[in-house]
Formats: sequence, C-alpha cells, structure tokens
Amino acid sequence: MKQFWKDTILATIITILLVLLLNIPAHAEERLSGTPRVIDGDTIELAGEKIRLACVDTPESNYRGKTQYCLDNETDCGLLAKQALQKMIGTHDVTCYYTKRDVYGRILGHCFEYKWAHVFNYVGPGTYNYALVEQGFAWFYKGGKECEVYKSAFEEAKKEGYGLFNEEIGGFKEPKLWRKTRSND
Repeated sequence: MKQFWKDTILATIITILLVLLLNIPAHAEERLSGTPRVIDGDTIELAGEKIRLACVDTPESNYRGKTQYCLDNETDCGLLAKQALQKMIGTHDVTCYYTKRDVYGRILGHCFEYKWAHVFNYVGPGTYNYALVEQGFAWFYKGGKECEVYKSAFEEAKKEGYGLFNEEIGGFKEPKLWRKTRSND
C-alpha cells in the first residue's frame, strides 16, 4: 500500500511538471516602444525594426513597383490605408508586442498607443491592427486563433461600407489575391 501512494504522488508530480513545461511558449513575448514611421498601411518602423501589423492585410502602396487601386480603378487604396494608419498614430509613441517574425524577417506585432501599454489586451480591440479592420482599411487574416477576433469587425466594415469599402470607390480586392495576380509582372 505504501508503494502505491509513492507511485501515485510521483506520477502526479511528473504530470504537473509536464503540464507546466508544455504551456511555456516557444518564444518569449517581447515588446518594442517608441516613435514609429509608417511605411505602409500595415507596416511601421520602430526602434530600427520593421513591424508588420499581425492579423491584418492592407492594400499595397508599392508592390514590385505597382500600386493597388480600389475597384473603381482610380483611387489609390494603398495610399488611403497608409494615410489612415498615419492619422490613427498621429504623433503618439507606439508599443508593439510580438512573439515571431514573418518570412521577410519583419516582426509580426500587435501595436497600440504607448500610454495604453499597461491596460489593453494586446490582441484585438484597442490595437491599431483592429482599428484598421474595424474602419474598413484592411482585411483580416483568416488563419490562426488569435486573428478570429477580427472577423466580426471586418464583416461589419464591409457590410456598412466603411473606409475602403465605401460604395463610391467600390471596395478593394483582397491584398493577398491582388499580389498573386502581380507576382509575374
């Protein structure tokens, strides 16, 4: 009977340790703060690093020398998305949380005004990422659980004609699909 309790306690300790070890993220979360430079509708430069806003995709302002126009074929959607992000950020310092980089070496970050760094859940509402989707200047990435919070904001923006989905400019092609059609240009 004594051996049974020793084995049970040992198995419980091992189980607890495994659970704790398996819940440690592979990469520790990091953050950058400072005054950003807006490069594109979904990319900023901060503290010498290019940061791609995670979970969103805005029209291209310069992809292989090409501009992504809205569906009216006159309005520069890439420029409008960039200007929307510039207006949101204004002169504020920004904080971005991240855990990984994309295939181009850019940080994939969730970014917001620096003064709110201690308040917000850094994914979704409160971030510039979310605001771009909510205001109709970006598509959301359909992959990954962390991006699901953007889906309803995207659908609402599209349905209501916010931002680049305004009926006067006819909306815009999903940037990922637009880039595919330009990959051989």
